[in-house]
Amino acid sequence: MLRLLRKINLQKSDGENSATFLAYAIGEFVLVFLGILIALQVDNWNQNRKERELERILLTEMLTNLKGDLEDIEYNMRLQRHFQNSNQVVLDFLQNELPWHDSLGRHFKRLAGRALFDVNTSAYEKARESVIELIAEIETELD
Repeated sequence: MLRLLRKINLQKSDGENSATFLAYAIGEFVLVFLGILIALQVDNWNQNRKERELERILLTEMLTNLKGDLEDIEYNMRLQRHFQNSNQVVLDFLQNELPWHDSLGRHFKRLAGRALFDVNTSAYEKARESVIELIAEIETELD
């Protein structure tokens, strides 16, 4: 930068050359400035693209997890209906003092049955970790 200023001062005596040199220097400055702005814009675009890709991956995984949870819930509902049916059969047997038959053993076993729901939260955990990392990045930028 100092060289540029010295050249400008040396060439001020030569009016036509100094105006050409000054225009050239300003043009170079503008080109460098525009190059930096374009580089920053490309970096921002790339960062946004990466964030959208991560968001798409997390949302796809969440959808898969939710579909699996729905299947588990539907299975548990069917199982609960079987348990309810067995409870009704055993209740009828006890209240009406019906004679014993072989299928009652299966119904008595189901009296203590219960369905378990195992929720899959892996995608939510990944999203939570990503948000925590993002907050940490913002905090370091603010400091």
